[in-house]
Amino acid sequence: MPAQPRLAATVILLRPAADGYEIFLVKRHQNSAFMGGAHVFPGGKVDAADGADALVAACAGRTPAECVARLGRPDGAALHVAAIRELFEEAGALLADRGDGGAPLDLAAPAEAARFATHRSAMDQSKKPFVDFVREEALRLRLDHLHWWAHWITPELETRRFDAWFFVATLPAGQTPLHDDRETVESLWVSPPEALARHRAGTLSLPPPTLRNIELLAAHATIDAVCAAADTSAPPVILPTVDHLEGKLVLLLPGDPLYRTPDGVPLDAAGAPRGLGGPTRFVLEGGRWETRYA
Repeated sequence: MPAQPRLAATVILLRPAADGYEIFLVKRHQNSAFMGGAHVFPGGKVDAADGADALVAACAGRTPAECVARLGRPDGAALHVAAIRELFEEAGALLADRGDGGAPLDLAAPAEAARFATHRSAMDQSKKPFVDFVREEALRLRLDHLHWWAHWITPELETRRFDAWFFVATLPAGQTPLHDDRETVESLWVSPPEALARHRAGTLSLPPPTLRNIELLAAHATIDAVCAAADTSAPPVILPTVDHLEGKLVLLLPGDPLYRTPDGVPLDAAGAPRGLGGPTRFVLEGGRWETRYA
C-alpha cells in the first residue's frame, strides 16, 4: 500500500532582472530526509492551523470561495495561507500588507527587519504560531499575489510523499529573502536558463519537479507572462511512475507511451491523463536527473 501523500504548498518566487527575471532557490541540508542537497523552491507541509478562522479572516485580495473555485478543493484557502507561511518561514519573504488600510510592509527598515526576523526565528523554533504573528503585526495575507502554477505528487514507491501545489509570486519591494540556515543551507537568485545550464554542468542539483518547472518557466520572457500563463488554466496533476530502462532509473510523466496511470490522476474526455507537453520522462544519468523525450 503506497504511503499517503502529505498536502504541501510551494512558492516559486520571482524578481525582475535586466534580462527578464530571476527565480529564488534554496539548497536543502545534505542530511534532509527528503531531497537532501538539492536546490528547490521554498515550501512545506500544510498545517491544520492554516485553515483556522482567524487566518482566513486575515486574508485579502481573494475570498475563500475564490480559492476553492480556483484549486477545485475545499481547503483552497488553507493551501494559499500555507504557501505564504512557508515562504516566510523558509525564505523570510512575506506576501502581506498592513491591516490598517493595506499599507505595504517595509522590511528594508532596520527596526522592522529585526522585529520580523525575531518573529521568524520564534516560528522556526515552534515558539510562536503563525496566527499569533499575523495578529500581533495586524497583517493582511495577500492571497491574490499567488498564482497557481503546478501540481505534483511524489511517486508511489517513495516512503515520504507529498501532494505539492506550486504557486508563482513576485518578490515584494523592500524585501530580501534568505535561507533559514537549518533545513536549507544556502540560497540564490538565478534566471531559468542559467539554472538549467548550471544543472547540466553539475553545479546545481535540481530534482525532477524543480527541473521541469524551471524548463516551463524558461518558455516565458517576463514575470507578467509567467503570471498570465499561471492564471490561464488549471495545471494537470503530475504523478510520475518509476521504471528501469536500459539499466537506468526513469521517471515517466503523463503523456509518455510507457506511462501507466495510477489512481488519483484524473483523466480527460478521451480517457487519458493530461500531460505538460514537451519531454515526458526523467533519466538518472551520473547522479543527475535529465529530461528526455520518449
